[in-house]
Amino acid sequence: MAVDSSGNVIIVGNTSSADLSTKLAYQAAFRGGQQDGFVAKFGPTGTFLYGSYLGGTGSDFISAVAVDSVGNIFVAGQTFSTDFPKISPYQTTLKGSSDGFLTKIAADGASLLFSTYLGGTNNDAVNALIRIGWQHLRCWRDGFCGFSDVERIPDYPSRFWQQGRICHSIRRLWG
Repeated sequence: MAVDSSGNVIIVGNTSSADLSTKLAYQAAFRGGQQDGFVAKFGPTGTFLYGSYLGGTGSDFISAVAVDSVGNIFVAGQTFSTDFPKISPYQTTLKGSSDGFLTKIAADGASLLFSTYLGGTNNDAVNALIRIGWQHLRCWRDGFCGFSDVERIPDYPSRFWQQGRICHSIRRLWG
């Protein structure tokens, strides 16, 4: 769960339901697999502002959410979908049987601003997003601190570190 600067509450999760309530959705229908992720936004008084599925034809799981200063929503998790939505991706294809992903959704929920796979040839997942001020974002992957604005995290195994490229991409994403 995340709360934006206007007091709106954003929740994320996973569903196998084909009849989840959607409104102003980027993705209005369940696409397949065992689960798709979902994102829902409620106003400060509980008004349902929007809801959307997020996923491809494989199983998709959203495990993390963060909000920037203008209300854009970042979600991350794990996908088994070869057709997961991608917009200006850092990584264009699924490399393992599952990869992590990072997606930036417009504040109104109607469009994706950025979406990419994050992973290698084994199974990968992004488990948490940490906002540091309004300018920096860190993704936590499989228990290790994986990606940051420009600094290398000492405790992250060097063989997984993509120096510079993903770091700068994440920094530019943040509003």
